[in-house]
Amino acid sequence: EPPPKIRPRPKPELIDVKSEFCASLWKAEQFNHVAVVEVSEDEGGGLGVLPGKYKWHEAVPFLDEVKKEEEMERGEAEKKLEEKLKAKTGKISQRDADYQRKFVMKRRQLALRALHSYAKSLTGSDKLHPPIIMKEQKDGEKDEQDTKEKGKAKDAKEKEKDTQKLS
Repeated sequence: EPPPKIRPRPKPELIDVKSEFCASLWKAEQFNHVAVVEVSEDEGGGLGVLPGKYKWHEAVPFLDEVKKEEEMERGEAEKKLEEKLKAKTGKISQRDADYQRKFVMKRRQLALRALHSYAKSLTGSDKLHPPIIMKEQKDGEKDEQDTKEKGKAKDAKEKEKDTQKLS
């Protein structure tokens, strides 16, 4: 006589953790072999029993590793700028706002210069992307630059036509 059949195991239960990242990954997927359990928001900050069961620290600012990697540490210069602005009482003047804007533009320019020097060091990639010079433009300068850009685009089209005629 054969042994009795073993009852099938129940579906494993997973707590539904609300996350934008998980939602984007699994938007078209349906999990038929797993039972998803909804847990109310008041239990464990939306994570259900997970923090209590696994002794997680809920005060940690990042539960999502992607968000943690996106976060950048503030540099010394940024910290000094913040302290300088905190020390001032009252509203931020136009001069301070200009200083902040120039500071941000300078940091971007330095980052672009570093990227360009890195690209230049790679084999065969010299002059693929020249550094971008960032500066503020006023209304009058924009009009002049637009006409210059249109002229450059026109010259480039003429050069393409000439090269096509030659070949």
